[in-house]
Amino acid sequence: MTLLLSVVQNNFTHSALCLLKEERHLPVNAVDQKGNTPLHYAVKMKNLTLIKALLSAGFDVNARKQYSLLTPLHIAVTVSESFQEFVEIFQTLLSQNCDLNYQGIGTMETPLYRAINMDKTEIAELLLIAGADPNLSNPFGVSCLRKSMQKKNSRITEILLLCGLNKKKEMSNINKQYSFDREINEKVDLAYLLQKTNPNTLQQCCRDVIRRSFTVNLSIGLQRLDIPRSIKKYILLSDVSQYYKFLDIGPK
Repeated sequence: MTLLLSVVQNNFTHSALCLLKEERHLPVNAVDQKGNTPLHYAVKMKNLTLIKALLSAGFDVNARKQYSLLTPLHIAVTVSESFQEFVEIFQTLLSQNCDLNYQGIGTMETPLYRAINMDKTEIAELLLIAGADPNLSNPFGVSCLRKSMQKKNSRITEILLLCGLNKKKEMSNINKQYSFDREINEKVDLAYLLQKTNPNTLQQCCRDVIRRSFTVNLSIGLQRLDIPRSIKKYILLSDVSQYYKFLDIGPK
């Protein structure tokens, strides 16, 4: 273990900042025996000062733990005890173009899936607004929608239906599993019935296409577009959520 890893793991902020300031050639890819980088530990400690300092020093915002392949964003979802705690870390990671969709080994959880599974509704909603892919499943085929219904989380289910969900795939999975979980599937069927009787407008369909077209983080992509701010806000689902306010989409 390098000295920097040790001081960050122990949350010695001043010592870590001194090392970052004095050492010109830091081993930015160094990991400990558990596969953690200094950035993983800084996020685990919720030390925003160190997170920013490490990112400024060139540490990889998408560094993946050696064995589990979890990113700092996975860790942020796990350790945040409040929505505000998460927002501060998330905004910092997002500003460095963190990937929202990396999947860990074994569970194949994305940060979004982990948030839903841990009943962190506000965090899950913010990740969805920011452009997290709702169609990535765990190894057993349990999608984000399926998990949100298992958790009886109507809010996340509502947002998922507006975030480019692969409805054909979801319906196929639901039909296959219907006999195993009738109550949940009836709720999902109802959600789809509402979508069928109240179909998306052309405007909403265009939004889905735009959101799916971005290969970078949605908010960063929107910063680069010379379009009215009102359209940017609509792309970030401002008609159903106020969480777009936590994302930087460029000058007002």
